[in-house]
Amino acid sequence: MLCNSCGHRNKENASYCTECGWKLTKTLTTRKPCPRCGFENAVDANYCSNCGEHISGSRKKQKVNGKGKNSRTAGSHSPVTSSTAKLVAGLTTAAIVLILLIKFLAPSEPVAVQQLPSADASLNLIMNAQILGVAKQFRCSCGTCGGTPLEECSCPTAEKEKSFIASHLQKGKTVEQTVALVDSVYGWKKNKAAGVKENG
Repeated sequence: MLCNSCGHRNKENASYCTECGWKLTKTLTTRKPCPRCGFENAVDANYCSNCGEHISGSRKKQKVNGKGKNSRTAGSHSPVTSSTAKLVAGLTTAAIVLILLIKFLAPSEPVAVQQLPSADASLNLIMNAQILGVAKQFRCSCGTCGGTPLEECSCPTAEKEKSFIASHLQKGKTVEQTVALVDSVYGWKKNKAAGVKENG
């Protein structure tokens, strides 16, 4: 017996299709051709079992496993539904594979940031070199350090001068401009006479 839904050939005494579960009806000798694909359908068919095209008459309900279903939706295997289902299944599979690849190929531990110098660390190194470059041109101006070079002195006055240098370099002043400012505020530039403080 030919299934009216999917076209599968079943045993003659079967009540339901072994392929799609559709309730089988006795095949009549008269057939209805589908206007779209030409498939020969049972005379009582409202929709083509090959392509799902409406043939004629109103929608009939058949019982499938005790539940009323529309003959077009219950057990139907239209090409659109089948290809959509295959597409969804394929996309889902691809997404799962992609997630698994990312999970297993990504490093399990984050790359240690401390191995690479940060931009701030590089800027600090440059800034410290500039501060040292300015400080090397001066002696401590406190008068109690015995003219210790500013870059070596750690007294409060020397620290204040180094902070002054840093603040002006951070404001965008050049090394030369900062040297001139330190000389005008604190004096004690090395190329001048030792111990002579010149204030501006």
